[in-house]
Amino acid sequence: MSMATFNRDKESKKDLSDVESDETIVLKVLGDTYSRMILQVTSKAPKSAQEIHDETKIPMATLYRRIQWLEEINYLGKQLNRLPDGKWYFKWYSLIQKITLVFSADGLFVQVMRRKPPVSRIADIWKTLRQ
Repeated sequence: MSMATFNRDKESKKDLSDVESDETIVLKVLGDTYSRMILQVTSKAPKSAQEIHDETKIPMATLYRRIQWLEEINYLGKQLNRLPDGKWYFKWYSLIQKITLVFSADGLFVQVMRRKPPVSRIADIWKTLRQ
């Protein structure tokens, strides 16, 4: 588990463009109902797009756009899975364990705790074959 902490206080004089960007991303994710729903349903176990859709009723086009964005900002990971008939598909999982946000007279404090991604079955098979 890794942790990123961003603290913006009014006395800070250094360039905070990277911190500001990270804070903005956290606030955008928390402010978007669909992104929150996707992260919540994928936090317990990896889910396919269809499984996410079935649980959240997010329209499929919107779901894929949010999944792409959450992958780009490294809040969502994916693993490749194979069906018994040989077809391949992705399952997504939340990389976020916890987000803490504190707003006070001292400024904005954002803490993102990340979880380790689950090892995919393909990685396990490859590791076994290499031994």
